[in-house]
Amino acid sequence: MNWAEQLARVATHPMISGLLMTFGFLGLLMEFYSPGFGVIGGIGICCLLTFFFGHYVVHLAGMEELAIFGLGVVLLLVELLVIPGFGFVGILGLAVITTALVMALVEVPVDLP
Repeated sequence: MNWAEQLARVATHPMISGLLMTFGFLGLLMEFYSPGFGVIGGIGICCLLTFFFGHYVVHLAGMEELAIFGLGVVLLLVELLVIPGFGFVGILGLAVITTALVMALVEVPVDLP
Protein backbone atom coordinates (compact mmCIF):
# COMPACT_ATOMS: atom_id res chain seq x y z
CA MET A 1 0.00 0.00 0.00
CA ASN A 2 1.16 3.51 -0.75
CA TRP A 3 0.72 6.56 1.47
CA ALA A 4 -2.63 7.57 -0.06
CA GLU A 5 -4.16 4.16 0.60
CA GLN A 6 -2.85 4.17 4.17
CA LEU A 7 -4.27 7.66 4.74
CA ALA A 8 -7.57 6.59 3.20
CA ARG A 9 -7.72 3.55 5.47
CA VAL A 10 -7.24 5.79 8.52
CA ALA A 11 -9.73 8.40 7.24
CA THR A 12 -12.44 5.77 6.61
CA HIS A 13 -12.18 4.20 10.06
CA PRO A 14 -15.64 4.69 11.60
CA MET A 15 -14.38 6.66 14.59
CA ILE A 16 -12.06 8.92 12.56
CA SER A 17 -14.69 9.39 9.87
CA GLY A 18 -17.24 10.47 12.48
CA LEU A 19 -14.77 12.88 14.04
CA LEU A 20 -13.92 14.40 10.65
CA MET A 21 -17.61 14.99 9.93
CA THR A 22 -18.20 16.42 13.40
CA PHE A 23 -15.25 18.80 13.30
CA GLY A 24 -16.13 19.76 9.73
CA PHE A 25 -19.67 20.74 10.58
CA LEU A 26 -18.67 22.42 13.85
CA GLY A 27 -16.09 24.47 11.98
CA LEU A 28 -18.64 25.56 9.39
CA LEU A 29 -21.30 26.36 11.99
CA MET A 30 -18.85 28.34 14.13
CA GLU A 31 -17.87 30.26 11.02
CA PHE A 32 -21.50 31.19 10.39
CA TYR A 33 -21.78 32.78 13.82
CA SER A 34 -18.66 34.89 13.41
CA PRO A 35 -18.26 37.69 10.88
CA GLY A 36 -16.08 37.07 7.84
CA PHE A 37 -14.22 33.89 6.97
CA GLY A 38 -11.39 32.64 9.15
CA VAL A 39 -9.29 29.74 10.29
CA ILE A 40 -12.14 27.76 11.86
CA GLY A 41 -14.06 27.62 8.57
CA GLY A 42 -10.92 26.52 6.77
CA ILE A 43 -10.36 23.73 9.30
CA GLY A 44 -13.97 22.63 8.87
CA ILE A 45 -13.66 22.48 5.09
CA CYS A 46 -10.33 20.63 5.37
CA CYS A 47 -11.91 18.04 7.68
CA LEU A 48 -14.78 17.47 5.26
CA LEU A 49 -12.40 17.27 2.29
CA THR A 50 -10.29 14.69 4.15
CA PHE A 51 -13.47 12.70 4.82
CA PHE A 52 -14.33 12.70 1.12
CA PHE A 53 -10.73 11.98 0.08
CA GLY A 54 -10.69 8.79 2.14
CA HIS A 55 -14.05 7.64 0.91
CA TYR A 56 -13.17 8.43 -2.70
CA VAL A 57 -9.88 6.50 -2.60
CA VAL A 58 -11.53 3.34 -1.24
CA HIS A 59 -14.43 3.75 -3.70
CA LEU A 60 -17.10 4.43 -1.08
CA ALA A 61 -17.86 7.81 -2.66
CA GLY A 62 -17.81 8.74 -6.32
CA MET A 63 -17.54 11.93 -8.29
CA GLU A 64 -21.26 12.59 -7.80
CA GLU A 65 -20.85 12.99 -4.05
CA LEU A 66 -17.80 15.20 -4.54
CA ALA A 67 -19.66 17.39 -7.04
CA ILE A 68 -22.65 17.75 -4.72
CA PHE A 69 -20.33 18.60 -1.83
CA GLY A 70 -18.57 21.19 -4.00
CA LEU A 71 -21.93 22.75 -4.87
CA GLY A 72 -22.74 23.00 -1.17
CA VAL A 73 -19.41 24.67 -0.42
CA VAL A 74 -19.98 27.14 -3.27
CA LEU A 75 -23.44 27.96 -1.88
CA LEU A 76 -21.94 28.55 1.57
CA LEU A 77 -19.23 30.79 0.13
CA VAL A 78 -21.86 32.79 -1.78
CA GLU A 79 -23.79 33.21 1.46
CA LEU A 80 -20.68 34.28 3.39
CA LEU A 81 -19.05 36.54 0.83
CA VAL A 82 -21.81 37.88 -1.45
CA ILE A 83 -25.15 37.81 0.34
CA PRO A 84 -25.14 39.48 3.77
CA GLY A 85 -26.61 37.62 6.73
CA PHE A 86 -27.64 34.01 7.19
CA GLY A 87 -30.48 33.11 4.91
CA PHE A 88 -31.89 30.69 2.44
CA VAL A 89 -28.68 30.13 0.43
CA GLY A 90 -26.71 29.20 3.57
CA ILE A 91 -29.37 26.76 4.72
CA LEU A 92 -29.53 25.28 1.22
CA GLY A 93 -25.72 24.92 1.22
CA LEU A 94 -25.78 23.06 4.55
CA ALA A 95 -28.56 20.81 3.25
CA VAL A 96 -26.59 20.03 0.08
CA ILE A 97 -23.43 19.23 2.08
CA THR A 98 -25.44 17.00 4.42
CA THR A 99 -26.93 15.20 1.42
CA ALA A 100 -23.44 14.59 0.00
CA LEU A 101 -22.22 13.20 3.34
CA VAL A 102 -25.21 10.87 3.62
CA MET A 103 -24.69 9.70 0.04
CA ALA A 104 -21.03 8.97 0.85
CA LEU A 105 -21.95 6.96 3.94
CA VAL A 106 -24.90 4.99 2.57
CA GLU A 107 -24.46 2.72 -0.42
CA VAL A 108 -27.50 3.07 -2.66
CA PRO A 109 -27.96 0.10 -4.98
CA VAL A 110 -28.54 1.03 -8.60
CA ASP A 111 -30.74 -1.30 -10.63
CA LEU A 112 -29.93 -0.93 -14.29
CA PRO A 113 -32.07 -2.82 -16.79
